[in-house]
Amino acid sequence: MRFSLYLAALVAATMIAATPATATPPPGSDPAIEEWPDWPFQASCYSVFDPLAAFSGPAEAELGSLPSDVALRDVLGNPELAWLGLPQDHWRLVSEDEAEAVFESGALSSPFPQWVLLQRNGDGWKLAGNGNCTPTTVLHELFAVSWTLTADQPPLGKNTKRIRVDLGPGPCASGMSQNARARKPAFRQLGRRLVMTILLTPLPPGFYTCQGIIDPPLSVKLPGRLGERRLFDGGTFPPGDVMRKWRERAAWERAARR
Repeated sequence: MRFSLYLAALVAATMIAATPATATPPPGSDPAIEEWPDWPFQASCYSVFDPLAAFSGPAEAELGSLPSDVALRDVLGNPELAWLGLPQDHWRLVSEDEAEAVFESGALSSPFPQWVLLQRNGDGWKLAGNGNCTPTTVLHELFAVSWTLTADQPPLGKNTKRIRVDLGPGPCASGMSQNARARKPAFRQLGRRLVMTILLTPLPPGFYTCQGIIDPPLSVKLPGRLGERRLFDGGTFPPGDVMRKWRERAAWERAARR
């Protein structure tokens, strides 16, 4: 499955980027898999994949014998690429086809999970991109956008029925409004967690500049009272705890005003 134009826009900012190596978990399933074992959607970072399948196995691709594993090992051991700061171990093969292979190292919930994109040509596998990436949710071949509660949103409570949200960054769109492309939110209840996913209508094929635009907040009606449920942003995997992000944002803004 390919979404080349859209995917290129999503990852353009992270291609061939120097990023610091980070602590990684021991080989095994990513902690997000245990936390979200019933996650129903696909995800995207450099490719589209099933996150439960991709992150349930061991993180030992750098020790593997597949041609793409060997190519990854060559990249990690290449002194001319040391400036990229790539971790030396705990890599997962996230996806592979006849043309591309995508690897990841580091817990998905960590601030800087590392990704590598290899592409195959007549000379074998070559490094085509690397950087930090948080997997974007993909549903019905549409890409989601992350969201946060607005700064003036009252704390969520049992009787909360409506929220105000700001959409996160999306693909370059030449200044077109993301709000105008946002579809009606999709809700999924997983245990006592309510996941809200906002999908964007794709842009027509073409070249788009990354002109900035600030949209007003969106008002969203929840499917009934929030009750005892916790609300999560389903725009990424793993989903984000929106109240935790709201508290972090409020603390940062208080500190900035001092």
